[in-house]
Amino acid sequence: MKKNAMLVACLATFFAVSCDKENETPDIISGKGEILIEATVVNTDQSGSGYIQLLDDISPKTVNNKNAFPVGPSIPPFVHKNWIFTFPNFFGSDVSELTKFVREDGVLKKSATMPLPGNSQATHLTVVNDTKAYLGLTGLGKIFIFNPTTMVKTGEIDLNTYGDPNPEPSGMIVRDNLLFVTLGQWTAGTWFPQEKAVEVLIINTQTDAIEKHIKETASGLSFPTNPGDRILMDEHKNIYLVCIGAFGQVDGFGGGFLRIKAGETDIDPTFSMKFDDITVADAPGKISYFLPARYIKNNITYGYVAIKEYTPDQQMSPLAVMYAPVKVDLSSKQVTLIKGIPVANGYSTGMGIYKNNTFLFGSINQTSKGFYTYDLSTGKVSTEPIIKVEGFPKFFYWFGE
Repeated sequence: MKKNAMLVACLATFFAVSCDKENETPDIISGKGEILIEATVVNTDQSGSGYIQLLDDISPKTVNNKNAFPVGPSIPPFVHKNWIFTFPNFFGSDVSELTKFVREDGVLKKSATMPLPGNSQATHLTVVNDTKAYLGLTGLGKIFIFNPTTMVKTGEIDLNTYGDPNPEPSGMIVRDNLLFVTLGQWTAGTWFPQEKAVEVLIINTQTDAIEKHIKETASGLSFPTNPGDRILMDEHKNIYLVCIGAFGQVDGFGGGFLRIKAGETDIDPTFSMKFDDITVADAPGKISYFLPARYIKNNITYGYVAIKEYTPDQQMSPLAVMYAPVKVDLSSKQVTLIKGIPVANGYSTGMGIYKNNTFLFGSINQTSKGFYTYDLSTGKVSTEPIIKVEGFPKFFYWFGE
């Protein structure tokens, strides 16, 4: 498996705990189950466990992991309707399988698993319909095709002719019967791109044939989509790629946004948003990269920006407290800090919308860890986490979304 020394070698900022003794089969708690959260307990070597469970609402509460299901800690779940798919640990796991949970009558139940090759680094998934889904295997340079109802593999697409040999598929989204697959194209042994280029494969979802290979170099951006994060699509079907670059670690390899306009299959040459060109008011430094992002509407996206100046040693790590919640206006290309929510670490970046006007951001401080509320109309922020968790607040999803 490819190692990323930058991510693995860093020290934990807050705590490190072993997770081996948690219950494999939690007690069943009945309720509406309108919300899915994940809290992650992780060690300095990136081992550990995530814990998923359903909640009824966002009324103030403190939850532990006693009645939660353990899952891989590194890649957030993927939700489709009432199906929840979880991934093995990206950094290595004793269990290599894709797991499916179902939400039935407000209760979360483990449904089925699909075995995966060891060290395949499954990181992203998209569902076409009830009998067809795609699973990206970043470590193998392949896409598995499977039936998400039965959890049976039905085929695969080998992408290695587009890489060195592995092109590191990093994200995917379906639009108009086309599957858009972003490629990381990392230098061997690192998570850093080989060149300043953004590459995307376009696959026909009816034939599974690769129809087009995009390679864009004019913007100077690279590494579209951090594995496990979303490719964004707005209400007009414009696709936005969040480019990572080299995590702020290699000069000249910056991050930013690119666009594939609705109905088109090329990167839009008229739009780019480069983080090197953006100054965030009241931030201590420039944006190193964006992780993760959620598009809302009217050109507005929310997410977290990594700014290394928030940490004393300025070392990049998912455990470093350097991820600030922000609002991004894609039309004006402005990035604004969400004030009142503490800076988080990379495992505390769970976020999502709730009942259309409330947005929740995961974060941590000296006394508590959990999800803060942010009013999309007024900008008002809760004074403390409204949902406090045991571990890091990694994932939030409202089933009314």
